[in-house]
Amino acid sequence: ITIPQVGIYQYVTSNPNKIPDDKDIYVDGITGRSYTFGEFKHESKKFAAGLQDKLGFKLTTTNPKYIVTELSYQLIDSGASVLIVHPELLEIAIEASIDAKIPTSRVMLFGDKEIKGYKPYRSILIGDREIEPIYYTPEEAKSTTAYLCYSSGTTGKQKCIELTHTNINVHLAQLIIAGCKLGPHSIIMGTTQFCHGYALKVILHGALIHGATAIIHSSFNVKTFGESIQKFKINYIYAVPPTILKLVNDPLVQQFDLSSVDMIISATAPLSDKLKRKFYEMFKIPIFQVY
Repeated sequence: ITIPQVGIYQYVTSNPNKIPDDKDIYVDGITGRSYTFGEFKHESKKFAAGLQDKLGFKLTTTNPKYIVTELSYQLIDSGASVLIVHPELLEIAIEASIDAKIPTSRVMLFGDKEIKGYKPYRSILIGDREIEPIYYTPEEAKSTTAYLCYSSGTTGKQKCIELTHTNINVHLAQLIIAGCKLGPHSIIMGTTQFCHGYALKVILHGALIHGATAIIHSSFNVKTFGESIQKFKINYIYAVPPTILKLVNDPLVQQFDLSSVDMIISATAPLSDKLKRKFYEMFKIPIFQVY
């Protein structure tokens, strides 16, 4: 494996498959709203311009199922100074931000609507100005933290895991040689939350480096899962063992045409041979297990 010796942005926008800027990269599975490869690059640079006083900032992703105490712990532990949250989680975010002493002006919303005085991040941070991302040397890419992901672990409070630019890039490079044959023709979908390193890497970053189209959902349920496969003709699905078990046990799955799916990639926990065989017997879809 050749280890990319650059920052994440430089690697995921290196475009090895020569996709055009108008290629859809992210598509909302419910609304159909999409972001193209070109829009991703422009929006990223605008967002960086809005955060210029914190250029090179680190990002921590949070679990949308957290209660106030769990979220406030992560905000304090990570040293977060800005919180951008989905409107459905605003009440929890308000309480947690007070505990973490994050000013109201630094609590912002995804979406386009102002709620209770809290503004959409786009209205505050996104303008017309763009700036070029930082270019890292190989040594800087190895040592510079890009993400602070939190794992539940086995006991006690959630644990912070620092991921550098090279950590992310190496994982993406592994996917390229893993034999999954992902490329611009691929339509991919995940069933896990982006706060987890697995989905963060293989869906959000993986779609970019492969030039694939990722179908995005805010949460998982069997109905939208099946409908999206039929509507978008999804080829590759990233899942975890509990989701695969749910698909085996829920009769609703049988109502959908899953014939477009070439493979399911399972990770984060061991998948039993028994469950893997059962799934294949029912749906004739192979499962590739990642460690």
